[in-house]
Amino acid sequence: MASPRFVSGRTIDSLDGIRGLAIALVLLAHYSGSFPDVSEGISAAKVVASYGWAGVDLFFALSGFLITGILLDTSDAPNYFRSFYVRRVLRIFPLYYLTLAAVLVGFSFVHPYPAELPLPEDRKLYFVYLTNWVGLWKGAWGENYLGHLWSLAVEEQFYFVWPLCIWFVRPTMLRKTLITGGLFLALGVRVLWLHQTGVTPALRLATITRMDGLLVGALCALLFRQRISSFLARSLPWFAVTLWAVFGVAVFLLRAMPEKVDAFVCTIGFTLLALAFGALILSAAVTDGERTPLQRLLCAGPLKTLGKYSYGIYIFHVPVLGVSVLYMRSHGFVPYGVFLIFNLVTTFLISAISYEYFERRILALKHYFQPAPAPEPSVEFARPGSRRVCPVK
Repeated sequence: MASPRFVSGRTIDSLDGIRGLAIALVLLAHYSGSFPDVSEGISAAKVVASYGWAGVDLFFALSGFLITGILLDTSDAPNYFRSFYVRRVLRIFPLYYLTLAAVLVGFSFVHPYPAELPLPEDRKLYFVYLTNWVGLWKGAWGENYLGHLWSLAVEEQFYFVWPLCIWFVRPTMLRKTLITGGLFLALGVRVLWLHQTGVTPALRLATITRMDGLLVGALCALLFRQRISSFLARSLPWFAVTLWAVFGVAVFLLRAMPEKVDAFVCTIGFTLLALAFGALILSAAVTDGERTPLQRLLCAGPLKTLGKYSYGIYIFHVPVLGVSVLYMRSHGFVPYGVFLIFNLVTTFLISAISYEYFERRILALKHYFQPAPAPEPSVEFARPGSRRVCPVK
């Protein structure tokens, strides 16, 4: 069989569709909570929509795929660390800190210490990407308009050490040791944690217990750079659907026992979702020269547009939702359709304006921190994980 053709991760249009799908799932989960329970059918739909939180796991897997790919492709660059971290800062920090300051300062004018904001003693954690540690230190997680930033904290903590791992470990060993070992470690820690304390917010928020998606994405980045048969490439979507079906059936069978559902989701459930989303991402990335039906769907305009602005949408949608609840729902009845449309349109417009007139200008600076071409190294200076075969000088 012909081997599929691989293209650079930076030119795969369908991955924008993956981003769009991920943010759509997150929006579905957060907006469904305020939908009125007017019938049993609506209530059942709300339960299904609430599992849109899995969009965060899809973001984890996609981030692991893209970032690991960049690290693998630039691991021989002399400015490997500087290029990666500076470019990462330019992409993530400006909008994050601008939003953080705007929400904290803006809502402080409404009330000195509104309940919708993090407690004053916890706010320092938000500024150093340790948001998820609130649940670890206190054993509780107070929901607020910045609470959704925990997932960004998990990613940044992971990528603080992951470039070093890739730089030191040979690619042939990366899959066998760090990635496979990390997946078993994450699952084992969750099982042990569940046995000791039961399902707690900390179990859902800790980096070590939520790194399945990031590691599966990293594994997919390695597989993407190897030869994958056409048969395997065509089988990936069915593999993903099978895992989602197993997850859904298990949740359905356990629905009468919420504690059992939580235990399943927080152990094997996270692993199943990570593997399913990894298969979806590879299905979107691998092509044999002609787009598959899945890739054509992911390249559709609405999903690509959502994906383009997904970072801003994720950052802004919870504060916008909080403001609309505070000033619309609390001052009288507002039809849910009007409420939903207002939130969607407002969030999208703010995100689009932010990207086009703020983020793009910051991202343009990444040009000055491109990975430099790797020089021809001597054997005595070759780093342990280098893939280059260098002659002795």
